[in-house]
Amino acid sequence: MAWRFFSSRRLTIALLVIMVLVLACGAVLPQMPDDVTVGSPQHARWYASVQAHYLQWADRLDQLGLFSIRDSLWLRTPLALLLVNLVVCTAEQIWTILREGKLGPQEFAKAFPPDSETHSFLFTGDAHSALGRSRQLLETHGYRVRTQEGTSESHLAARRFPSSRWGIVLAHGALTLIVASALIGGRLGWHERGITLGPGQEYQVQHAESTSVRLEDFQVELYPDGRPRWYKADVALLESGAVATSAVLTAGAPLSYRGMSFHQLSHGPLVSIRALDAEGVPVTLQTLGTSSMIVEEASLQLSEDEREGYIAVPARNLVLQAVLQPEPVSGTEDSPSLLLQAYRGGATDLVYSETLRGSARVDIEGDTYTIEWGQYAIIGIASDPTFSLVLLGAVALLVGIIATTCRRPRFIRAAYTGKQGVVEMRLLYRGYAGDITETHDFGTLMAEMEEVCRGG
Repeated sequence: MAWRFFSSRRLTIALLVIMVLVLACGAVLPQMPDDVTVGSPQHARWYASVQAHYLQWADRLDQLGLFSIRDSLWLRTPLALLLVNLVVCTAEQIWTILREGKLGPQEFAKAFPPDSETHSFLFTGDAHSALGRSRQLLETHGYRVRTQEGTSESHLAARRFPSSRWGIVLAHGALTLIVASALIGGRLGWHERGITLGPGQEYQVQHAESTSVRLEDFQVELYPDGRPRWYKADVALLESGAVATSAVLTAGAPLSYRGMSFHQLSHGPLVSIRALDAEGVPVTLQTLGTSSMIVEEASLQLSEDEREGYIAVPARNLVLQAVLQPEPVSGTEDSPSLLLQAYRGGATDLVYSETLRGSARVDIEGDTYTIEWGQYAIIGIASDPTFSLVLLGAVALLVGIIATTCRRPRFIRAAYTGKQGVVEMRLLYRGYAGDITETHDFGTLMAEMEEVCRGG
Protein backbone atom coordinates (compact mmCIF):
# COMPACT_ATOMS: atom_id res chain seq x y z
CA MET A 1 0.00 0.00 0.00
CA ALA A 2 2.79 2.44 0.90
CA TRP A 3 4.67 1.60 -2.31
CA ARG A 4 1.57 2.25 -4.41
CA PHE A 5 0.95 5.52 -2.57
CA PHE A 6 4.48 6.87 -3.07
CA SER A 7 4.70 5.68 -6.68
CA SER A 8 1.60 7.66 -7.66
CA ARG A 9 2.05 10.44 -10.22
CA ARG A 10 -0.92 12.17 -8.60
CA LEU A 11 1.10 12.44 -5.40
CA THR A 12 3.92 14.09 -7.37
CA ILE A 13 1.53 16.67 -8.83
CA ALA A 14 -0.12 17.31 -5.45
CA LEU A 15 3.23 17.89 -3.74
CA LEU A 16 4.38 20.23 -6.50
CA VAL A 17 1.14 22.22 -6.19
CA ILE A 18 1.62 22.47 -2.40
CA MET A 19 5.20 23.68 -2.85
CA VAL A 20 4.12 26.28 -5.41
CA LEU A 21 1.51 27.60 -2.98
CA VAL A 22 4.06 27.73 -0.14
CA LEU A 23 6.57 29.55 -2.33
CA ALA A 24 3.80 31.93 -3.41
CA CYS A 25 3.26 32.78 0.27
CA GLY A 26 6.99 33.44 0.53
CA ALA A 27 6.75 35.76 -2.45
CA VAL A 28 3.84 37.70 -0.94
CA LEU A 29 5.02 37.88 2.68
CA PRO A 30 8.33 39.56 3.64
CA GLN A 31 11.14 37.08 4.27
CA MET A 32 13.92 37.56 6.80
CA PRO A 33 17.12 38.51 4.92
CA ASP A 34 19.87 35.89 4.80
CA ASP A 35 22.46 38.17 6.43
CA VAL A 36 20.22 38.91 9.43
CA THR A 37 20.33 36.74 12.55
CA VAL A 38 17.57 36.52 15.12
CA GLY A 39 18.28 38.76 18.12
CA SER A 40 20.58 41.14 16.28
CA PRO A 41 19.87 44.88 15.96
CA GLN A 42 19.30 44.38 12.24
CA HIS A 43 16.62 41.78 13.01
CA ALA A 44 14.96 44.11 15.51
CA ARG A 45 14.72 46.89 12.92
CA TRP A 46 13.48 44.51 10.22
CA TYR A 47 10.84 42.97 12.47
CA ALA A 48 9.70 46.40 13.64
CA SER A 49 8.99 47.35 10.02
CA VAL A 50 7.06 44.09 9.58
CA GLN A 51 5.00 44.74 12.72
CA ALA A 52 4.20 48.24 11.50
CA HIS A 53 2.72 46.74 8.33
CA TYR A 54 0.97 43.62 9.65
CA LEU A 55 0.06 44.93 13.13
CA GLN A 56 -1.44 42.21 15.37
CA TRP A 57 -0.96 39.54 12.68
CA ALA A 58 2.84 39.85 12.66
CA ASP A 59 3.46 37.69 15.74
CA ARG A 60 1.05 34.99 14.54
CA LEU A 61 2.65 34.83 11.09
CA ASP A 62 6.09 34.72 12.69
CA GLN A 63 5.06 31.83 14.96
CA LEU A 64 3.83 29.93 11.90
CA GLY A 65 7.23 30.40 10.27
CA LEU A 66 5.82 32.27 7.30
CA PHE A 67 8.51 34.96 7.49
CA SER A 68 11.18 32.30 6.88
CA ILE A 69 9.58 29.92 4.40
CA ARG A 70 12.84 28.40 3.21
CA ASP A 71 13.61 26.84 6.58
CA SER A 72 10.02 26.10 7.63
CA LEU A 73 8.19 22.77 7.76
CA TRP A 74 5.72 24.19 5.24
CA LEU A 75 8.37 23.70 2.57
CA ARG A 76 10.60 20.99 3.99
CA THR A 77 7.78 18.48 4.63
CA PRO A 78 6.53 18.36 1.01
CA LEU A 79 10.17 18.37 -0.14
CA ALA A 80 10.86 15.26 1.96
CA LEU A 81 7.72 13.53 0.68
CA LEU A 82 8.62 14.48 -2.90
CA LEU A 83 12.08 12.98 -2.39
CA VAL A 84 10.57 9.65 -1.31
CA ASN A 85 8.10 9.83 -4.21
CA LEU A 86 10.87 10.40 -6.76
CA VAL A 87 13.02 7.58 -5.33
CA VAL A 88 10.12 5.14 -5.57
CA CYS A 89 9.19 6.29 -9.09
CA THR A 90 12.81 5.96 -10.24
CA ALA A 91 13.06 2.45 -8.80
CA GLU A 92 9.79 1.53 -10.49
CA GLN A 93 11.02 2.83 -13.84
CA ILE A 94 14.22 0.76 -13.55
CA TRP A 95 12.26 -2.34 -12.53
CA THR A 96 9.88 -1.92 -15.49
CA ILE A 97 12.72 -1.61 -18.02
CA LEU A 98 14.59 -4.62 -16.63
CA ARG A 99 11.40 -6.68 -16.40
CA GLU A 100 10.35 -5.95 -19.96
CA GLY A 101 13.58 -7.43 -21.25
CA LYS A 102 12.77 -10.74 -19.53
CA LEU A 103 9.05 -11.03 -20.33
CA GLY A 104 7.95 -13.91 -22.48
CA PRO A 105 5.89 -13.25 -25.63
CA GLN A 106 2.58 -14.01 -23.97
CA GLU A 107 3.31 -11.90 -20.90
CA PHE A 108 4.62 -8.89 -22.79
CA ALA A 109 1.20 -7.94 -24.15
CA LYS A 110 -0.09 -7.59 -20.58
CA ALA A 111 2.64 -5.11 -19.81
CA PHE A 112 1.32 -2.62 -22.37
CA PRO A 113 -0.82 0.12 -20.85
CA PRO A 114 -4.51 0.33 -21.87
CA ASP A 115 -3.88 3.42 -24.04
CA SER A 116 -1.45 1.57 -26.34
CA GLU A 117 -2.25 1.71 -30.03
CA THR A 118 -3.70 -1.59 -31.35
CA HIS A 119 -4.37 -3.00 -34.77
CA SER A 120 -5.71 -6.35 -35.98
CA PHE A 121 -6.45 -7.80 -39.39
CA LEU A 122 -7.05 -11.13 -41.17
CA PHE A 123 -5.45 -12.43 -44.32
CA THR A 124 -4.98 -15.71 -46.10
CA GLY A 125 -1.63 -17.37 -46.13
CA ASP A 126 0.91 -18.85 -43.76
CA ALA A 127 1.67 -17.44 -40.29
CA HIS A 128 5.33 -18.45 -40.52
CA SER A 129 5.80 -16.52 -43.78
CA ALA A 130 3.94 -13.47 -42.43
CA LEU A 131 6.20 -13.50 -39.37
CA GLY A 132 9.32 -13.53 -41.54
CA ARG A 133 8.12 -10.74 -43.81
CA SER A 134 7.13 -8.60 -40.80
CA ARG A 135 10.53 -9.07 -39.27
CA GLN A 136 12.29 -8.04 -42.47
CA LEU A 137 10.14 -4.91 -42.79
CA LEU A 138 10.68 -3.79 -39.21
CA GLU A 139 14.43 -4.33 -39.43
CA THR A 140 14.40 -2.10 -42.52
CA HIS A 141 12.79 0.63 -40.38
CA GLY A 142 15.53 0.35 -37.75
CA TYR A 143 13.78 -1.89 -35.22
CA ARG A 144 15.54 -4.61 -33.27
CA VAL A 145 13.35 -7.65 -33.72
CA ARG A 146 13.01 -10.86 -31.72
CA THR A 147 10.65 -13.65 -32.79
CA GLN A 148 9.35 -16.82 -31.21
CA GLU A 149 7.43 -19.44 -33.15
CA GLY A 150 4.85 -21.73 -31.57
CA THR A 151 2.60 -24.53 -32.74
CA SER A 152 -0.58 -22.47 -32.54
CA GLU A 153 0.69 -18.91 -32.19
CA SER A 154 3.88 -17.07 -33.08
CA HIS A 155 5.10 -13.82 -31.54
CA LEU A 156 7.21 -10.88 -32.61
CA ALA A 157 8.78 -8.24 -30.38
CA ALA A 158 10.39 -5.16 -31.92
CA ARG A 159 12.08 -2.17 -30.31
CA ARG A 160 13.43 1.06 -31.67
CA PHE A 161 15.59 3.35 -29.55
CA PRO A 162 15.01 1.19 -26.42
CA SER A 163 17.98 2.75 -24.63
CA SER A 164 16.20 6.11 -24.74
CA ARG A 165 13.92 4.87 -21.99
CA TRP A 166 16.89 5.21 -19.67
CA GLY A 167 16.61 8.93 -20.32
CA ILE A 168 13.42 8.88 -18.25
CA VAL A 169 15.29 7.12 -15.46
CA LEU A 170 18.09 9.68 -15.75
CA ALA A 171 15.56 12.54 -15.52
CA HIS A 172 13.93 10.96 -12.46
CA GLY A 173 17.31 10.43 -10.82
CA ALA A 174 18.35 14.02 -11.60
CA LEU A 175 15.18 15.39 -10.02
CA THR A 176 15.80 13.18 -6.99
CA LEU A 177 19.33 14.58 -6.67
CA ILE A 178 18.11 18.18 -6.97
CA VAL A 179 15.35 17.73 -4.38
CA ALA A 180 17.71 15.92 -1.98
CA SER A 181 20.26 18.73 -2.33
CA ALA A 182 17.59 21.36 -1.64
CA LEU A 183 16.47 19.41 1.42
CA ILE A 184 19.87 18.88 3.05
CA GLY A 185 21.78 21.85 1.64
CA GLY A 186 21.05 24.12 4.58
CA ARG A 187 22.41 21.56 7.03
CA LEU A 188 25.67 20.84 5.24
CA GLY A 189 26.48 24.42 4.28
CA TRP A 190 27.76 27.25 6.45
CA HIS A 191 27.95 31.04 6.33
CA GLU A 192 30.20 33.67 7.86
CA ARG A 193 28.54 37.04 7.35
CA GLY A 194 29.22 40.64 8.21
CA ILE A 195 33.02 40.46 7.99
CA THR A 196 34.32 44.04 8.01
CA LEU A 197 37.72 44.66 6.48
CA GLY A 198 39.58 47.86 5.88
CA PRO A 199 42.52 48.01 3.43
CA GLY A 200 45.34 45.87 4.78
CA GLN A 201 43.20 44.03 7.32
CA GLU A 202 43.00 40.24 7.42
CA TYR A 203 40.30 37.80 8.56
CA GLN A 204 40.79 34.18 9.57
CA VAL A 205 38.07 31.92 8.14
CA GLN A 206 36.48 30.12 11.08
CA HIS A 207 35.46 27.04 9.08
CA ALA A 208 38.88 26.65 7.41
CA GLU A 209 41.70 27.05 9.91
CA SER A 210 44.49 27.48 7.37
CA THR A 211 42.64 29.98 5.15
CA SER A 212 42.37 33.71 5.65
CA VAL A 213 41.30 36.64 3.49
CA ARG A 214 43.02 40.03 3.31
CA LEU A 215 41.58 43.19 1.79
CA GLU A 216 44.28 44.78 -0.33
CA ASP A 217 42.26 47.72 -1.62
CA PHE A 218 38.65 48.87 -1.69
CA GLN A 219 37.15 51.41 -4.04
CA VAL A 220 33.59 52.67 -4.04
CA GLU A 221 31.73 55.46 -5.79
CA LEU A 222 28.63 56.73 -4.03
CA TYR A 223 25.48 58.50 -5.11
CA PRO A 224 24.71 61.78 -3.31
CA ASP A 225 22.39 59.95 -0.90
CA GLY A 226 25.16 57.57 0.13
CA ARG A 227 24.10 54.55 -1.92
CA PRO A 228 26.91 52.83 -3.82
CA ARG A 229 27.11 53.48 -7.54
CA TRP A 230 29.74 50.77 -7.91
CA TYR A 231 32.44 49.18 -5.79
CA LYS A 232 35.19 46.64 -6.06
CA ALA A 233 37.36 44.93 -3.49
CA ASP A 234 40.85 43.61 -4.22
CA VAL A 235 41.35 40.62 -1.94
CA ALA A 236 44.09 38.08 -1.38
CA LEU A 237 43.42 34.57 -0.09
CA LEU A 238 46.15 33.18 2.11
CA GLU A 239 47.00 29.59 3.04
CA SER A 240 49.06 29.30 6.21
CA GLY A 241 50.13 32.93 5.79
CA ALA A 242 51.22 32.64 2.15
CA VAL A 243 49.21 34.22 -0.65
CA ALA A 244 47.38 31.49 -2.58
CA THR A 245 45.42 33.64 -5.01
CA SER A 246 44.25 37.20 -5.61
CA ALA A 247 41.01 38.40 -7.15
CA VAL A 248 38.63 41.32 -7.44
CA LEU A 249 35.19 41.13 -5.81
CA THR A 250 32.45 43.17 -7.41
CA ALA A 251 28.70 43.24 -6.99
CA GLY A 252 27.25 39.96 -8.21
CA ALA A 253 30.68 38.44 -8.94
CA PRO A 254 31.80 36.22 -6.03
CA LEU A 255 35.13 34.44 -5.82
CA SER A 256 35.14 30.64 -5.56
CA TYR A 257 38.02 28.96 -3.77
CA ARG A 258 38.18 25.37 -2.49
CA GLY A 259 34.43 25.03 -2.21
CA MET A 260 34.07 28.43 -0.52
CA SER A 261 32.42 31.49 -2.01
CA PHE A 262 33.67 34.96 -1.08
CA HIS A 263 31.21 37.71 -1.97
CA GLN A 264 30.80 41.42 -1.41
CA LEU A 265 27.87 42.29 0.86
CA SER A 266 28.06 45.98 1.65
CA HIS A 267 30.37 48.76 2.79
CA GLY A 268 30.67 51.41 5.48
CA PRO A 269 32.52 54.65 6.31
CA LEU A 270 36.11 54.30 7.41
CA VAL A 271 37.90 57.10 9.28
CA SER A 272 41.71 57.09 9.23
CA ILE A 273 43.58 59.30 11.70
CA ARG A 274 47.31 59.98 11.90
CA ALA A 275 49.23 62.61 13.87
CA LEU A 276 52.48 64.53 13.55
CA ASP A 277 54.14 66.63 16.25
CA ALA A 278 55.49 70.14 15.66
CA GLU A 279 58.72 68.70 14.20
CA GLY A 280 56.89 66.39 11.79
CA VAL A 281 57.58 63.21 13.76
CA PRO A 282 54.67 60.71 13.78
CA VAL A 283 52.75 60.43 17.04
CA THR A 284 51.76 56.86 17.88
CA LEU A 285 48.07 56.06 18.31
CA GLN A 286 46.15 53.19 19.84
CA THR A 287 42.68 52.06 18.79
CA LEU A 288 40.48 51.22 21.76
CA GLY A 289 38.39 48.15 21.07
CA THR A 290 38.95 44.60 19.93
CA SER A 291 42.44 45.54 18.70
CA SER A 292 44.72 47.66 20.90
CA MET A 293 47.82 47.77 18.74
CA ILE A 294 50.11 50.78 18.79
CA VAL A 295 50.15 52.22 15.26
CA GLU A 296 51.06 55.39 13.43
CA GLU A 297 47.73 55.42 11.59
CA ALA A 298 44.54 54.29 13.30
CA SER A 299 41.30 53.38 11.54
CA LEU A 300 37.76 53.44 12.83
CA GLN A 301 34.98 51.46 11.14
CA LEU A 302 31.73 53.30 11.76
CA SER A 303 28.17 52.37 10.83
CA GLU A 304 24.55 53.20 11.61
CA ASP A 305 24.74 50.82 14.58
CA GLU A 306 28.25 51.75 15.75
CA ARG A 307 28.59 55.50 15.30
CA GLU A 308 31.31 56.03 17.91
CA GLY A 309 34.97 55.12 17.99
CA TYR A 310 37.84 55.87 20.36
CA ILE A 311 41.55 56.35 19.79
CA ALA A 312 44.14 56.86 22.53
CA VAL A 313 47.24 59.02 22.17
CA PRO A 314 49.47 57.48 24.89
CA ALA A 315 52.31 59.98 24.57
CA ARG A 316 49.87 62.90 25.14
CA ASN A 317 47.58 61.19 27.66
CA LEU A 318 44.66 61.97 25.36
CA VAL A 319 41.61 60.02 24.18
CA LEU A 320 39.98 61.00 20.89
CA GLN A 321 36.28 60.32 20.43
CA ALA A 322 34.92 60.24 16.86
CA VAL A 323 31.14 60.28 16.41
CA LEU A 324 29.54 59.80 13.00
CA GLN A 325 26.86 62.43 12.53
CA PRO A 326 23.45 61.72 10.96
CA GLU A 327 23.09 61.99 7.20
CA PRO A 328 22.85 65.63 6.09
CA VAL A 329 19.38 66.89 5.28
CA SER A 330 18.37 67.56 1.71
CA GLY A 331 19.86 70.71 0.28
CA THR A 332 23.05 70.61 2.35
CA GLU A 333 26.49 69.32 1.52
CA ASP A 334 26.67 65.55 1.04
CA SER A 335 30.11 65.07 2.62
CA PRO A 336 30.09 62.92 5.78
CA SER A 337 30.21 64.73 9.11
CA LEU A 338 32.27 63.70 12.11
CA LEU A 339 32.23 65.10 15.63
CA LEU A 340 35.81 64.90 16.89
CA GLN A 341 36.44 65.45 20.62
CA ALA A 342 39.56 65.04 22.74
CA TYR A 343 39.64 64.25 26.47
CA ARG A 344 42.48 64.19 28.94
CA GLY A 345 43.04 60.64 30.20
CA GLY A 346 41.18 60.03 33.46
CA ALA A 347 39.20 63.28 33.18
CA THR A 348 35.95 64.35 31.53
CA ASP A 349 36.94 67.89 30.58
CA LEU A 350 37.07 68.58 26.87
CA VAL A 351 40.42 69.48 25.39
CA TYR A 352 39.09 69.83 21.85
CA SER A 353 35.71 69.58 20.12
CA GLU A 354 34.79 70.30 16.51
CA THR A 355 32.43 68.97 13.86
CA LEU A 356 34.37 68.11 10.72
CA ARG A 357 32.88 67.67 7.27
CA GLY A 358 34.89 65.49 4.98
CA SER A 359 38.63 65.03 5.27
CA ALA A 360 40.41 67.66 7.37
CA ARG A 361 43.49 68.63 9.37
CA VAL A 362 43.14 69.89 12.94
CA ASP A 363 45.56 71.08 15.59
CA ILE A 364 45.28 69.66 19.11
CA GLU A 365 47.81 70.91 21.66
CA GLY A 366 50.48 71.51 19.03
CA ASP A 367 50.06 68.23 17.18
CA THR A 368 48.55 68.05 13.69
CA TYR A 369 45.94 65.37 13.19
CA THR A 370 44.96 64.36 9.67
CA ILE A 371 41.48 62.87 9.31
CA GLU A 372 40.68 61.11 6.04
CA TRP A 373 37.51 59.38 4.96
CA GLY A 374 37.44 56.06 3.18
CA GLN A 375 35.29 52.98 2.95
CA TYR A 376 35.62 49.52 4.42
CA ALA A 377 34.19 46.39 2.81
CA ILE A 378 31.66 44.04 4.38
CA ILE A 379 32.07 40.60 2.85
CA GLY A 380 30.52 37.21 3.41
CA ILE A 381 31.89 33.69 3.09
CA ALA A 382 29.69 30.70 2.32
CA SER A 383 30.14 27.06 1.51
CA ASP A 384 27.44 24.77 0.16
CA PRO A 385 28.68 21.34 -0.96
CA THR A 386 25.28 20.59 -2.50
CA PHE A 387 25.67 23.33 -5.12
CA SER A 388 27.77 21.07 -7.35
CA LEU A 389 25.19 18.31 -6.88
CA VAL A 390 22.39 20.65 -7.97
CA LEU A 391 24.43 21.66 -11.01
CA LEU A 392 25.11 18.01 -11.84
CA GLY A 393 21.41 17.21 -11.39
CA ALA A 394 20.39 20.07 -13.69
CA VAL A 395 22.77 18.85 -16.43
CA ALA A 396 21.57 15.25 -16.02
CA LEU A 397 17.95 16.39 -16.15
CA LEU A 398 18.58 18.27 -19.38
CA VAL A 399 20.38 15.28 -20.91
CA GLY A 400 17.57 12.93 -19.88
CA ILE A 401 14.88 15.16 -21.36
CA ILE A 402 16.80 15.59 -24.62
CA ALA A 403 17.50 11.85 -24.89
CA THR A 404 13.86 10.96 -24.32
CA THR A 405 12.46 13.69 -26.57
CA CYS A 406 14.80 13.44 -29.53
CA ARG A 407 14.90 9.64 -29.73
CA ARG A 408 11.61 8.44 -28.36
CA PRO A 409 11.53 4.69 -27.66
CA ARG A 410 8.97 2.68 -29.62
CA PHE A 411 7.79 -0.86 -28.97
CA ILE A 412 5.77 -3.21 -31.20
CA ARG A 413 4.35 -6.58 -30.24
CA ALA A 414 2.62 -8.86 -32.72
CA ALA A 415 0.87 -12.22 -32.40
CA TYR A 416 0.23 -14.41 -35.44
CA THR A 417 -2.42 -17.10 -35.24
CA GLY A 418 -3.02 -19.36 -38.27
CA LYS A 419 -5.98 -21.67 -38.70
CA GLN A 420 -7.27 -23.29 -41.89
CA GLY A 421 -5.25 -20.96 -44.14
CA VAL A 422 -6.43 -17.78 -42.42
CA VAL A 423 -3.92 -15.77 -40.36
CA GLU A 424 -4.93 -13.28 -37.69
CA MET A 425 -2.31 -10.69 -36.76
CA ARG A 426 -2.76 -8.66 -33.58
CA LEU A 427 -0.45 -5.67 -33.10
CA LEU A 428 0.34 -3.58 -30.04
CA TYR A 429 2.31 -0.34 -30.32
CA ARG A 430 3.57 1.86 -27.54
CA GLY A 431 4.91 5.27 -28.24
CA TYR A 432 3.64 8.53 -26.79
CA ALA A 433 -0.13 8.73 -26.44
CA GLY A 434 -1.70 11.76 -28.05
CA ASP A 435 1.28 12.45 -30.33
CA ILE A 436 -0.23 13.09 -33.77
CA THR A 437 3.06 12.40 -35.53
CA GLU A 438 3.52 9.04 -33.84
CA THR A 439 -0.10 8.06 -34.48
CA HIS A 440 0.45 8.81 -38.17
CA ASP A 441 3.71 6.84 -38.17
CA PHE A 442 1.96 3.91 -36.51
CA GLY A 443 -0.83 3.94 -39.08
CA THR A 444 1.65 4.06 -41.96
CA LEU A 445 3.75 1.26 -40.48
CA MET A 446 0.71 -0.94 -39.88
CA ALA A 447 -0.45 -0.40 -43.45
CA GLU A 448 2.97 -1.52 -44.70
CA MET A 449 2.94 -4.58 -42.44
CA GLU A 450 -0.52 -5.50 -43.59
CA GLU A 451 0.60 -5.16 -47.21
CA VAL A 452 3.68 -7.37 -46.84
CA CYS A 453 1.80 -9.95 -44.76
CA ARG A 454 -0.81 -10.25 -47.48
CA GLY A 455 2.02 -10.94 -49.90
CA GLY A 456 1.96 -7.48 -51.54
